[in-house]
Amino acid sequence: MAAAAAGIVLRSGAASAQTVIKTYPYTTEGARACEIDLKLAPAGYYCTTISNPKRYALAH
Repeated sequence: MAAAAAGIVLRSGAASAQTVIKTYPYTTEGARACEIDLKLAPAGYYCTTISNPKRYALAH
């Protein structure tokens, strides 16, 4: 996983319990963009991955 190589930690959440706020491309740049937005998000938000299509997502 390219994001892991970049040192970005992403958590997986249960699909049924999360609300996706914004999605990003499934690339190192997409993971970084999610982490940047996460720093500005309220408490309880996190970056995760979603499927179909595979993308990074800011969720809560």
